[in-house]
Amino acid sequence: MKLISRQQDGVIIVDFSGRATDTDGALRDAIALLIDGGHRRIVFNFENLEYLDSTALGELVACQLRTIRAGASLKLANAGRRINDLLMTTRLITVFDAYESVAAALKSYAQET
Repeated sequence: MKLISRQQDGVIIVDFSGRATDTDGALRDAIALLIDGGHRRIVFNFENLEYLDSTALGELVACQLRTIRAGASLKLANAGRRINDLLMTTRLITVFDAYESVAAALKSYAQET
């Protein structure tokens, strides 16, 4: 799994690519760096993510908890059918704000201000 961060409209977008399996805390470390750096609006873009296993899913939940505790916001974009099905099956879809595109996630942030 590869993570690349970029900023757009005051929001940090983390682009995922590859396969998220046994991430060894990489997701938690990434969100901690962003939050500790003062970023409060974050989008995880899964457009190029091929696979998400249960360990990575657990880390994704930990990321969401960390952002909530810090008074920040994490949104998901471009989850695709497989990841959406996984979130629906586990009922975690209710835990995340998920959008069909990065543009839609950014628009939702713009509507919050």
